[in-house]
Amino acid sequence: MGGYALPQTIDRGAATGQFSAVQQRVRVCAAPYAHGSLAVELCGGALWAVVIPSTTGSLEGRNAWSSIGAPQASFGMDLGEGPAALRLDVGAALPLRRYSFTYLDVTGDLRSFYTTAPAFFFFGLSGRLTIF
Repeated sequence: MGGYALPQTIDRGAATGQFSAVQQRVRVCAAPYAHGSLAVELCGGALWAVVIPSTTGSLEGRNAWSSIGAPQASFGMDLGEGPAALRLDVGAALPLRRYSFTYLDVTGDLRSFYTTAPAFFFFGLSGRLTIF
C-alpha cells in the first residue's frame, strides 16, 4: 500500500513552507480468527515515507527531502462472507527518526514551524470482491 499526502502550507511570517509526503507500506498478515461473516487479521510490517518540503526563511536543509522509516502494526476485519465484503483496517507506525524545520524569528529566537509526527495512524474502509 502506498499514498501521497496533499501539500500542507504553513505561514509563520518569517518563514513559510509547503510540505507534502509520499509513503509506502509493506506488511505481512495472519488471520487467527474467522467465524461466520467476521474474519480478523493481525499484521506487522514497515513504512517508508519521504517528506517533501519547499520552504523560505527556514534554516539548514530547507528544501532537502527527508526520509522516514518506521515499524508498523495493524488490525483488519472482513465484514461479510461470500464473494463481496467490507474491509476495515486500523494501524499505527512509530517513526525511528523525526525532523523539525526551524527558523529565526524577528527577535533572533529559534522557532519550529513544522515537525514530523511521533506516530502515524491509518484508518481504511474498503470493499472486497472475489472474482474467481
